[in-house]
Amino acid sequence: MAAVEDNPYVAFSTLAVGERFVGRRGQRLMLLRTVAAGRASCAIIGLPRVGKSSLARFVLDQAMHLDNVVAVWIGVGGIDDGQSILSALLDELPLPDDGPDERPDETRANDVLKRRLQDLRRAGRRVVAVFDEFDSVRQTLDPDLSTRRLRELVNDTAKYAFTAMLVCRRDLSVIEEQIPDLSNLANACQRLLLKGFDEEEFAELVARGFPDGLDAADHATLVETTGQFPILAEEALMHVYDGHPASGAASRLDGACGQLSAEWQHLLDNAGVWGVLLDVAREGTCDYGWERDQLLNYGLIVPDGSGRTSYRIRYEFLAARLADIAGAAPQRWSTDVD
Repeated sequence: MAAVEDNPYVAFSTLAVGERFVGRRGQRLMLLRTVAAGRASCAIIGLPRVGKSSLARFVLDQAMHLDNVVAVWIGVGGIDDGQSILSALLDELPLPDDGPDERPDETRANDVLKRRLQDLRRAGRRVVAVFDEFDSVRQTLDPDLSTRRLRELVNDTAKYAFTAMLVCRRDLSVIEEQIPDLSNLANACQRLLLKGFDEEEFAELVARGFPDGLDAADHATLVETTGQFPILAEEALMHVYDGHPASGAASRLDGACGQLSAEWQHLLDNAGVWGVLLDVAREGTCDYGWERDQLLNYGLIVPDGSGRTSYRIRYEFLAARLADIAGAAPQRWSTDVD
């Protein structure tokens, strides 16, 4: 059994940074060419624990190596009561070289923030910011006003030299239903949908600890058990690296799978699509428009190839949970994720 400190997968529950970050090549390139390059802002949308924050952290780390970039990370869920996202952003920006250190109250934060951004632009610098857990903006001070003002900043990169990544569990169009006037922000940001790993990304994750790959049977077992969902795949590989058989991965991941399923149910129920997912579990079909698109965007369902409206649940552990809830027989499961 390998020593714990030698196991490259033990930090599976934390942000994947440095050598731990694998895959996402297309998404990385897109964000580096747009947000990091100062051209446009983007909302990164996906299920809890799919790796949204890790992707944003990777891109921000790349951006901060550029001489002219001020890189800022804001955990929206941790913003103090009575503070807006704009004043939280202002707190993270460098102070002016001369003049007073302005720490205005909320009524003046927007004006001071604009002035600070324009001062940085005139000095040849620009700001790249990550708003992690952006769904929590609904609990900050004046979310309707501050999101409209944020839209003004991201919509005029020439004036403010400011771009942002908004890390969200929900599409901005869903969040906007709970905050008046947020739709303009949704229209001002590009949209990146993040799903579970594909086979190439999973193989790259495996290679971190097993340069020669896994036994074919073990590889197939882990693909089936984890569905190549990042946090589950990394936890399963941690156990295999420690010498535990791949065949026991399902039992070792039972708690993690249950927690993920509960988080996903809460998210989907809030978005109004949990019932549609149950219908897929019961009937193997989905002929709903917007609701089906939401499930496809999350990567929770995939076409099964037997008909235009025929779908199956991508993740075996989720399919089993849904079958229990829906009182249906478990779906025939396959590792194909076309």
